[in-house]
Amino acid sequence: MVATAFKAACEEETSQLGSIPRRSRKVKSMFESIDTIFIQVSNFEKARSFYAYQVGLPEIHLEDEFIGFSIGDTTLVIEEVETTNMQKSKISVIVEDIHSVYQELIERGVSVKTDSHFITSQDILTFYDPDGNQWILVQE
Repeated sequence: MVATAFKAACEEETSQLGSIPRRSRKVKSMFESIDTIFIQVSNFEKARSFYAYQVGLPEIHLEDEFIGFSIGDTTLVIEEVETTNMQKSKISVIVEDIHSVYQELIERGVSVKTDSHFITSQDILTFYDPDGNQWILVQE
């Protein structure tokens, strides 16, 4: 029931906004942008290797308890926690060329799932880090 209501609300928003890309929609908000995203992992070095070498994110800060990576104007922080306290994240990012990103991730050994968005029929890519944090890549 909730999924049906959400889908209907999204379809209504899509029909009202037409083909205006989300980034160019100017909606007044007290927030300007997202500064930092925190992801919890069970193995710091394994996660660091995955994000730096397989995903190809540039490292921008390293401490004993966490590491920062750059995603545009946003910082991704990886922090190690005990698996009993770990919460999984779901992050959606916009990419310029989804086909080249797909090819690069496959070449780097990332298991990528292709899918089609149920509202706009956009191609999307999904992958998971070693701890099950989900990444959704969308081209607008």
